[in-house]
Amino acid sequence: MNYAQARKLTRFYVINPRSDRRGEDRFDAFQNAVVRCSGTEEMFPGVVLEVGQKGLRLLIKSSLAIGTDIEMAFPNTPDHVRCFGRVIWIKRRSNAGEIEVGVEVNAWHGIVQGPESWKKFKSPTPKKDRRQRPR
Repeated sequence: MNYAQARKLTRFYVINPRSDRRGEDRFDAFQNAVVRCSGTEEMFPGVVLEVGQKGLRLLIKSSLAIGTDIEMAFPNTPDHVRCFGRVIWIKRRSNAGEIEVGVEVNAWHGIVQGPESWKKFKSPTPKKDRRQRPR
């Protein structure tokens, strides 16, 4: 009999003690943005509804495809904050042709705070994970 077959294997389970499935906290935000698609150079307005260092939720009226690289500028910030990312999910809202877009953020840039510039958009308390609610 092979030793590997006779030995009982221990199984390990990774338990995430956080209630959110994300790797970071998200915060409510309501910030106007100008979105530019990297491939087509098309520009259109949007509103950031939720923000974190590695991702955000954006509300737009134009259509985007999953995998599109985008750049966002925030015109209401004095230090010219920008972020670069990729569209990872799309959800159409039923009212007024609005589209929610999930963006994976690759980099944040700002003259004053650099990569930490996303913090000026966040609310004081983290957002509860909306994906945990019963269906």
